[in-house]
Amino acid sequence: MSMKKKISVLAPDLSGGGGTRVYLLAEVLQKLNYDVKVVGCAFRQPLYPPPPSYLTVEWIPGSDYPQFIGAIWQLLQKIDGDIIYAVKPRPTSLGIAVLKKLQSRKPIILDIDDWEMSWFGGDNWRYYVKPKQLLRDIIKSDGVFRNPQYQWY
Repeated sequence: MSMKKKISVLAPDLSGGGGTRVYLLAEVLQKLNYDVKVVGCAFRQPLYPPPPSYLTVEWIPGSDYPQFIGAIWQLLQKIDGDIIYAVKPRPTSLGIAVLKKLQSRKPIILDIDDWEMSWFGGDNWRYYVKPKQLLRDIIKSDGVFRNPQYQWY
């Protein structure tokens, strides 16, 4: 008798409605007889929607860079699946999945349910900025590149 394969499902954000698809995918994987754990950050609290009681969900509060680097380390410790399932191509899911793959050699599955840039103007979105503003966006505490959820990523 073989043991169930474990899948760690990485959520990009478990707040603000971000968990809906994650929970649905985790439930489908459970019905396919996988042992599933959802792992992710909540950038706003509480978790929304709340996770179903039958799912194992491990989360930590999200934050901006550079504090988010500590959160990444904590999330890497929670990922213990034989397969890593990243929901959305974002630093908070796929980025962390790639780091875990480098550490563990576990395979990654990437779920892309829509075109991420469609939420920000699609092909028309541009980050036009002068060098001084770019420096502000990187260095200042409220700079846009401090936010791991920023659309440029």
